[in-house]
Amino acid sequence: WLASEVSTATVKKSDSTTRCFDEIMNSLNSSTSTSLDEESFIDLEDEEIDLSIGERIVIDTCASEGHTRRSADSILTEEFIKSTLTAGEYDLLDKSLEQIKNDAFLRKKEVDTSALVTALMNSYASSSCDHSLARVVLKFVPQLSQFSCDDTLWQAIFISMAEKSADEQYLLSLVSGCVTHWSEQGLAACKKWILTQNDLKNALSMRLVIRFLVASSEQESIDCFHSCDKFESNFVCVQSMENAEFAMKIVLQYLELEMTSDKLLLPTCNEERNNLPDWLILTFIIAKSHQQCIVAMIMGTIDSNSSCAPTMYYVLLRLYLTFPTILQWNDSKVRNYLIEAAKCHAKTSLRLRCPLDSQIVEMLHNLGTSPHTRLLQYATDCSKNHSLIAIRHIPVLHERLMSDGLGQEHTTTGRVGTRSPAALAQIGDRVVKVSILRWGFSYNESIWSSVLDFMAALPAELLFTYGIDTGVLLVLEDYLKLFYVHVMELGSEECISQLRPKYVTLVKSFRACNSVEFQNWSHSNIAELGTVQTLLLSKVGTFDS
Repeated sequence: WLASEVSTATVKKSDSTTRCFDEIMNSLNSSTSTSLDEESFIDLEDEEIDLSIGERIVIDTCASEGHTRRSADSILTEEFIKSTLTAGEYDLLDKSLEQIKNDAFLRKKEVDTSALVTALMNSYASSSCDHSLARVVLKFVPQLSQFSCDDTLWQAIFISMAEKSADEQYLLSLVSGCVTHWSEQGLAACKKWILTQNDLKNALSMRLVIRFLVASSEQESIDCFHSCDKFESNFVCVQSMENAEFAMKIVLQYLELEMTSDKLLLPTCNEERNNLPDWLILTFIIAKSHQQCIVAMIMGTIDSNSSCAPTMYYVLLRLYLTFPTILQWNDSKVRNYLIEAAKCHAKTSLRLRCPLDSQIVEMLHNLGTSPHTRLLQYATDCSKNHSLIAIRHIPVLHERLMSDGLGQEHTTTGRVGTRSPAALAQIGDRVVKVSILRWGFSYNESIWSSVLDFMAALPAELLFTYGIDTGVLLVLEDYLKLFYVHVMELGSEECISQLRPKYVTLVKSFRACNSVEFQNWSHSNIAELGTVQTLLLSKVGTFDS
């Protein structure tokens, strides 16, 4: 290794230098010992020999292995780092830093690791993002900085580097590496230092701080947010209301600096579940323990017409779907903001998960079954307390009605209507009776009535706005199809006498709440039946114009 280092040195040596250095190396190669003797080093120091950077660090390394230590301050400085970079000796720099990392005595007595780390980062910042140097910095800065974790280092990483370098991914990787290698005491001290900084004006600085806080928060998985328990840990941002407010202010300031008309900083379709941005994860972590404080700050941002107000609607909706039992739906101000948020991000919300989803889906599947009264009361309460979540599962009602209309159930209990008479069919030499099932000829009145009662209990301003995107129109059309079968094909209006008044009331509520969407719907066609408007005004719907 020593011979190869010498042979790759890029600095030319004088004849006398070459002679003296080669004599030492020949002595090393011929010796049975793996280290140079102390007199050889003294001879080199006494003679004014112009050694290259590579030869000097080689000799220093040999001295360390022979337990003859020299001061490394004169070599491992910013000037030395720049010299090795100029010479392209990245491997030499790597080996020098590796020696310091593994040598506790050298770190403690002879090398200022804080200055060394700062010199490495400054060199990278002024090197136009040298990728070879970036590899060295990402490897050694997190490891060496753990021995000298102080405000000078934090200032360099989170503020100075962010102002000098535009390589965002590199800095984010550097911060993540520091979180991995720093001790708990170092992480805690850094987080406390962050919460005292009021001069974070650079967007990249804020993003680095947010990444650091998230990576050091001990949040194991995004799925942990759905737990109802508060986030209990040593995470400094949730230890007090003041800390939570300060951390949220960093998030809001970052969003305002990064926000543009065509960049809302919202997760993409592929990121909405498992790859959330750091700022949104930090918001979730804080809100889990200080939900009222965070919700108030979000609504205050919306009221101020800030540039990040559209994003805040999305955040509020995500918080409600993540913590549905914590946010106060009964608070009229919160409810109005959530309704507006649902209108703005209707399709997005359908792809999100909520801890109450499975419970509500099961309830809607069982709607109309025994005991009818108790289950309907539970569904009504759910529609009032968790309207936004319930409306997301309107498609379950559509599937339930379409399935019931097929009349495939063997029991006739609670069913209204009639079945088509059996027909005879010959299969080979056999004659068999065949039951022909036509949709809507028989239906379970309890199920269809319960669905109308459930929908009537939902807020009309939400059902006929947000619900348009979730499938409420399909449910309304299911009833028109059922009425058409019994009125126009079977001539048995009495079979739908209990349903039609409830349906007409619900449709009138639709027209009063959202006349534009009502007009669009009324002019749409239902396959083989005609327009919705025609059906409503006929004796099928008995709807007054």
